Amino acid sequence: WRLFGSDGSTVMEVLATMLKGLGSGDVVDVECRVEAARAASSVLNEWAATAKEGGGDPTNHSAVCQLAHSICDGLDDYTVDQRGDVGSWVRRACMVTVKNICAIPEVVAAIGQDLTQQMVVKIIRQTMEKIDSVRYDAYEHGLSSLQALPVEVKGESLSQVENVLVSSTVEYRQNAFEAIICFLDIQADVNEFVRGWVVSAGGLSSSTAEHAWVAFKNWQQKSSPDRVIRITKAVLDCMEQQSGDHAERLGLPCVRVLDKLVNDDSLLQTVLEFDQAETIRRIVSAVRSQTKGSRDIMKLCICLDCLATLGAAAGDATKGCAQALCNALGHGFPRVRSHAADKLYTLLLTADTIETIEGETPMDDDIDIDAASEVLLDATWSESVAAARQSRKEVADLLHLTV
Repeated sequence: WRLFGSDGSTVMEVLATMLKGLGSGDVVDVECRVEAARAASSVLNEWAATAKEGGGDPTNHSAVCQLAHSICDGLDDYTVDQRGDVGSWVRRACMVTVKNICAIPEVVAAIGQDLTQQMVVKIIRQTMEKIDSVRYDAYEHGLSSLQALPVEVKGESLSQVENVLVSSTVEYRQNAFEAIICFLDIQADVNEFVRGWVVSAGGLSSSTAEHAWVAFKNWQQKSSPDRVIRITKAVLDCMEQQSGDHAERLGLPCVRVLDKLVNDDSLLQTVLEFDQAETIRRIVSAVRSQTKGSRDIMKLCICLDCLATLGAAAGDATKGCAQALCNALGHGFPRVRSHAADKLYTLLLTADTIETIEGETPMDDDIDIDAASEVLLDATWSESVAAARQSRKEVADLLHLTV
């Protein structure tokens, strides 16, 4: 900072570039991004001191905003390598920087209320994520950030968050999810908070997933049924709005959460009773989209489970689910083909008893369910793809489906 004098924008632009993981034509490694996040705090403090004294170039505001945006992006760094979730190092460093930014009025004024709130919300989201140490850091730095901000910058929703954090300091260490699951009631930022909860509730750590799910169930039972609809829609938004690395990282957790929702009789019944047409249609569409081009066998099998359950429970979804299961009979992986055959056979066993909202049968009247079931049982789905696809065509013709 002293080298560049009042033209500190150069320093900030370099740090912003490093935080984005780019520099001199090469990808900047995680350790450099961590150091850039730490340095950003000192540089912004120096800039604020200069601005307070009336010195410096006012055009540096754009460089301050650029650096703040990079810090905000750093809170979404989920880089994984052979060492594990190394992106958490960047996220934790950025949390400290955001906490320091919130305590500097000149910087908050320069970057504006919206960006300040966005950074704090991203920290709060991580109080619900799966890594214990990150959750505790997020709690500490999120609360410190909120306490440093004036009320007019926080707004109503973040003031609610602050009240919850202050009142649950002891409880959070004992059961984090029970302490803050009420964040899902804060409509303004519900999608961010749902995203954090989904990573835990749909994660591969069985204990974390169970704690997150139990907290959700307890929260849901305390109030109106529309909570289930609202959170289901937020999970669907999470699936539909993500792209690139985020879509890949969130795909499996979102599918696992949706599978839990549709396999929980009370939750599924709530969806069927209060918002069947729209939400069921969106679930089927979202789950089917996760099967396209995927090579993740675990995710594919969970998607098929979810579709089979929905098809049997909601008549308006039966044909679409049967179509998706039929498509999977020709998948490149034998395990996926076999799983799809099992699920489609189970769905066909109940097809005669299912009705749509209008009381109609969901499948065409002249389909041959018995013959299709025989093909599903007799075919050897674990053999060649060519043979499996020939059997799939027989099933599709008998059920009036397309492949």
